[in-house]
Amino acid sequence: MGTVFVLSSSLMPTADRLPTPLRRASPGVVAATVCVLVAIVLLAAWGVRPMELARYAAYWVGVVALPGVLVWRVLGPRLRYGVEDLAVGASLGYAAEVVGRIAFTAAGLPPVAGALAPSALSVLALAVPSIRRRAARPWVALPAAVSWGYAAIALVTSVWFAFGYFARQPVSWTGRGGPENDLLFALALAGEATHRWPLEFPWVQGEPLLYHWFFAEHLASATQLTGVPLPTLVLRLDLLPAMALVLLGTGALATRLARRSWVGPLAGGLLLVVQDASALPWSKLLAQPTADLMGVPYDVSFWWSTSGAFAAVVFTPLAVLLVDVVRGAARRRTWWLLVPLLGVGAGAKASVLPVVLAGTAWVVLSQWWVTRRLNRPALTALVAAGVVFAASWATIYGGQSQSLVLGPFRYVLTTALGSLLLGDTVPGRSALVLVLALIACLATLLVPVAGLGLLLSDRRARTDPAAQLALGGLILGVAGVVLLYHQGQSNLYFLRTALPLLTAAAAWGVSTRVASGVPVKALRPAAVAFAAGLVVMAVLALRDWAVFGPGQGALSRFGQVLIPWAVLAVLALAAAAYLRRSPGRRAVLGLLLVLFLAGAGAVRVPGQAVGWVASHPVGWVDQQANPSQQIDADGVRAARWIASHSGPDDVVVTNALCSNGSSAEVGVCVNRTFWVAAYTERRTVVSGWGYTATANRLATETGAVNNWEVPFWDRARWDAVRSFLADPSTTGADQLAQRGVHWVLAVPGYDPVGDRMGDVADPVFRAGGATVYRLRAPQPPSS
Repeated sequence: MGTVFVLSSSLMPTADRLPTPLRRASPGVVAATVCVLVAIVLLAAWGVRPMELARYAAYWVGVVALPGVLVWRVLGPRLRYGVEDLAVGASLGYAAEVVGRIAFTAAGLPPVAGALAPSALSVLALAVPSIRRRAARPWVALPAAVSWGYAAIALVTSVWFAFGYFARQPVSWTGRGGPENDLLFALALAGEATHRWPLEFPWVQGEPLLYHWFFAEHLASATQLTGVPLPTLVLRLDLLPAMALVLLGTGALATRLARRSWVGPLAGGLLLVVQDASALPWSKLLAQPTADLMGVPYDVSFWWSTSGAFAAVVFTPLAVLLVDVVRGAARRRTWWLLVPLLGVGAGAKASVLPVVLAGTAWVVLSQWWVTRRLNRPALTALVAAGVVFAASWATIYGGQSQSLVLGPFRYVLTTALGSLLLGDTVPGRSALVLVLALIACLATLLVPVAGLGLLLSDRRARTDPAAQLALGGLILGVAGVVLLYHQGQSNLYFLRTALPLLTAAAAWGVSTRVASGVPVKALRPAAVAFAAGLVVMAVLALRDWAVFGPGQGALSRFGQVLIPWAVLAVLALAAAAYLRRSPGRRAVLGLLLVLFLAGAGAVRVPGQAVGWVASHPVGWVDQQANPSQQIDADGVRAARWIASHSGPDDVVVTNALCSNGSSAEVGVCVNRTFWVAAYTERRTVVSGWGYTATANRLATETGAVNNWEVPFWDRARWDAVRSFLADPSTTGADQLAQRGVHWVLAVPGYDPVGDRMGDVADPVFRAGGATVYRLRAPQPPSS
């Protein structure tokens, strides 16, 4: 209660701090309340129970947000507005929770106690008067327009996530279906972190977890402290708070860079609303939330990659601290936050520390080149990040590359555009088309950060070390797209990870073209430019520019796909020619062009949100979503029964080996069978083996086109499991029991299970055609 009282008293607006009387709610409070209520309605409509919402909210406030905000207010820099302290501090709370849990678990102590340790320490720390004084900073409220700007972005994005994600990623279903494989992957890792240590890939017993797994520790704490099932957390509850924190954290970063409040919503909008400017038709946009042409957009990747969303949350406080460091404004206590955040960033996503290394290295090099002086704080951060990176690479990742290889220009081959222009049946394929397609992909991906051009062309701003920090992140992101290759577009995460910093810097660049104190009327041309880009691209999206005639060549196809951008270019050039006639307008030419491009990239999210709301009721479920997922709902019910009736160290053997059917019948076994481990929350002897470090390494060594088609490497284990399932025997059961196997999960549609299974295992649960067996205890050898 002491923590709640002190923080609430320091964070609540008072009459002398706000222009409105205490008895009246401030615009910020009203805007936040509207957003929270809409989020509650959306979550409830898509199946979250009121008690689940209440328990999660209590956990989030007490275990995540309050300790993080307190630590930030005591050790972190003072941000301009109170809501920025809240957002960045709550983001820090995710990191504190994970650090506490991992430390306690590694020491053999209860993991839940570790997750609660930051809260307990907060209460104890508040007994110290000096800490209380630091925590009770004055509250400065956001201007009303800025508050509602944030709210508008949050509302549009929340609706987009609800109709595009909640409606298509089911928590439960009938018949066959299921969520995307990447979400099942995350769900399985969360179950592993909830119950066991040290961690393994749970779908292959004995395979060490060499991956960025810190997000799983956060989810494990959440489910243990709230009792909310992991599927509800992963597929519903955890996303919207993360989105809100990244939105506000990016805004706080932009405000710190530009020292102007209105850039905050602009930066958040560039991140979450302005996606790539792919010329996708409305027919695809409204039917397929994940439709893309040049690469998976940021918002889609935010829900698709649970680790990416977690990394975005912890990256924003890290970026705020780095800005102070490179500017030479960091205090000694800043480093007490920075170094642990580097460690959490390393385990949150493998791309976080490379972004830090690239940004700080560029600051050091560029300042040395210009001034012949070392930026010592930046160099210190560079060295610290390098040490943490080396340590994490050896421990968390085991020195594995996760199938990320050097492959110049090959990124385009993983995109829809690459398939359309460079597929095996396309005539006229050439290296020229490959390079042109890559340039087009890169150009559209960089639309949200076009404002960096304004920043780097401003004489005063471009010499700021913070601008060079952003430029270093941009260089790494572009290099990742151009020079690296990964079958699943993971090389894009160097750019995606840096996007909060890049969009904040882009908003800063926009602010360099807007003089202080400019009246609202003077900004009308900027609004017109944005609206023009939006309308033009929306009209162009009435046609599908990627429909080609028979025998149409690659270069001709590329020219046809390029028509929408050619139209945009012509209009932009015409506007530039007109504006150049007036010296007064010439100065804002760059600003208007950037906003015109931003409007062109803002068609997807608002357009999809409006279209879905107009055509579907709240709570609608898309029964046709994820057509590649054919998971038997009865099999999931049986798996959940095992989760609630087994011990955490029990091992499962299952006939669900290949996700595309029986291993004896399919031509190529697709190895991404994550659902058994995901819903049983138990390890399996083998149930798919995709995305493991060994599978990724073998894919790289053999040059496999898709790492999810690599065959299982342990043939003895593979043969033993298949033989036991096809012809159950006491000998086979005893061999599996030695591996810790207690349960057999037999599901229709996968490898056959012999009729004699009942002779060696007892059927204990049935759901439709799915059966759970309990292996009998091995008989001791007769004397």
